[in-house]
Amino acid sequence: MSKEFDHDKLFKEYRDRLGPMPERPPLNIKIIYKRKMCRYEEWKIEYTAEGPDTMPEPSGQKIPAYLLIPATYDDCKAPFPAMVCYHQCFCDCDIGKEAVVGKMVQRPDQAYGLELVQQGFVVIAPDTWGCGERNIPSVRKEGERTTNCSHPVSLISYYKKIILEGICAVDVLQSLDCVDGTRIGAIGHSMGAHTTFIHMAYDQRIKGGIVSGFGDYQVHGLFKDYNEGLAFLCPRLFMQFQGSYDGTQEQIQKLINAHKFAGRFYEKMNVADNLVLRIKPCHHVFIDEFKWEAYARLKEYFGIAEQTKHFFLEEVLQDAKKDLWCWEEDDKKAFLNTSGKHSILGKRRILTDAFRAMFIILLQKRPAGGSLSVAVESDQDRCYVVCTVLGTCEGVKSAHEYLVRSMEQGFFENSAFLRRENTPDQVKYVVTLQKAK
Repeated sequence: MSKEFDHDKLFKEYRDRLGPMPERPPLNIKIIYKRKMCRYEEWKIEYTAEGPDTMPEPSGQKIPAYLLIPATYDDCKAPFPAMVCYHQCFCDCDIGKEAVVGKMVQRPDQAYGLELVQQGFVVIAPDTWGCGERNIPSVRKEGERTTNCSHPVSLISYYKKIILEGICAVDVLQSLDCVDGTRIGAIGHSMGAHTTFIHMAYDQRIKGGIVSGFGDYQVHGLFKDYNEGLAFLCPRLFMQFQGSYDGTQEQIQKLINAHKFAGRFYEKMNVADNLVLRIKPCHHVFIDEFKWEAYARLKEYFGIAEQTKHFFLEEVLQDAKKDLWCWEEDDKKAFLNTSGKHSILGKRRILTDAFRAMFIILLQKRPAGGSLSVAVESDQDRCYVVCTVLGTCEGVKSAHEYLVRSMEQGFFENSAFLRRENTPDQVKYVVTLQKAK
């Protein structure tokens, strides 16, 4: 691809390679159930993607999906931006969308749909063809895990089906009054990353993409190479994460080179920040550090980032412990010293949620008869929230995996620093925050 290229011409070539898309029947969206969760509403829905002429398998015609709709806060109101959340596959083909919405405890890194609805996004999490509830017996037996969930047709035909299903997911989102149809993105890990890229390239309504573990740098002939495909996404937001052990050194270098190549076009359009590559020393996993960065960038990009405000730290701590059934101050099991007034600058709701998650974890870490004390200290520039658990019982961390992640993300977004100090008779956690100037 030359340094100058015609975007419309390249898009036409891309569509020509795919050929005509199947004619779509009406969506016929069916709501199977609705239920209110703590901070969002969960809908189970079903809608039609293909008819019997193009999809003889009945289980492939309809798409079961979850819709997650945020609760309304002062800083989070409808119409919301939305994300299409694609699940991974590999040996998790039987799980499908369940992991994306946080229903699989063994896949916490895959719960990006659950995490995004709590950031203020409407989420649609569909089962991809052949996975989850859309099991195709000719590909995979029901309940079977397999590394081979390939479509029994040509690759291009398979991608046409994937794109068609992505278009249907966006159509569902745009049919909802609670969604701003001009602010829609897509996210996925592994197979979900492939699907995100392919869908985003075809459907211009996808304004931003987040991918992890996307290892196919030749994009299967849809573009000349990954350089061309990545540049084609310009100027839309595209953030990519790759583990340095997830692929050969040659593959990683090709990925770096592709981003350098495409970065020139982003720079020329003065949107260099919209193309992001992060490489960390890990294997095939969607790490929290990158997700937190991606969520913060998405919120800024779609205009829902919570504004930093001045507030008193003591009020946040009081709100965080409010209604916690395991906080037993009257029984001398937990103590909160909030006698002062320390002003800080941050994101109040997110920080409150982070301290709430932390308190739940620490209360569960108390040994029998032990207690938790929380106090605020300060110096000239900083405030310190000191949480002391008497005794050294650590509890079972895996039981609090989600809370740990919520806590760390909340502190991350508020530039807070968390450290732990151990002594023979107590465990102390200290959160450091900057004072407001």
